[in-house]
Amino acid sequence: MTGDELIWRIAGGSGDGIDSTSQNFTKALMRTGLDVFTHRHYPSRIRGGHTYVEVRAADHAVKSRGDGYDFLLALGDSFARNPQDGEAYYGNEEVKPLTENLDELREGGVIVYDEGLLDTDEVENFDERVEENDWHVYPAARHRRGRELRRARRGERLARLPARSAWPRA
Repeated sequence: MTGDELIWRIAGGSGDGIDSTSQNFTKALMRTGLDVFTHRHYPSRIRGGHTYVEVRAADHAVKSRGDGYDFLLALGDSFARNPQDGEAYYGNEEVKPLTENLDELREGGVIVYDEGLLDTDEVENFDERVEENDWHVYPAARHRRGRELRRARRGERLARLPARSAWPRA
């Protein structure tokens, strides 16, 4: 964060919730009274691919996307893998949310990444770049946690099924 503004980038694959997450974050910032500017990057392939959205927020008028950014939320590209063999369709597409977005991350920036989809060992010189730029890196288990929640909800629905079927209908 530089002075009185924050520039936030969320990156991942098309269809992985990049747009909706950035919209919700933008709405929350606007509701607090901040001025917001968004920039969307669209994949060049019809079948999707790596994409990102930048959100710049400040307590003064914001009229451009700015230079660089302070915070990277790298969600991974879950649609880049072939479901049969688990290999990426387009080479290193899976790690593009990290590899394609590190160059503009400011010194002292923050990286939060989905450790269920992204492996920092696959990113060339990742640890050296983190140390050199004083980045703060936080792995998150978003993908694994989502699966656990879906299983738990499925179990809750199954547990309620006998009660629903016994409930008198009007």
